[in-house]
Amino acid sequence: MKPLLFFAALTLLYLGYCWCYPYTACGNCDGGKHFTSDGQYWRKCGRCKGSGTKIRLGRKLFGSTRDL
Repeated sequence: MKPLLFFAALTLLYLGYCWCYPYTACGNCDGGKHFTSDGQYWRKCGRCKGSGTKIRLGRKLFGSTRDL
């Protein structure tokens, strides 16, 4: 019973964190740009579309259930 309460509390803490901080840094790029090996050319990141941030999974789940 105690592990179940622990995981429920941990889940609530994570959802609260996602509520306060919905965005995280994109793990695919550094600031929204991909550079070539010589650093001369760059293009926008396809994962974050050049913003350098992405929405957290918990916030996606919370946002979709809130809209119902």
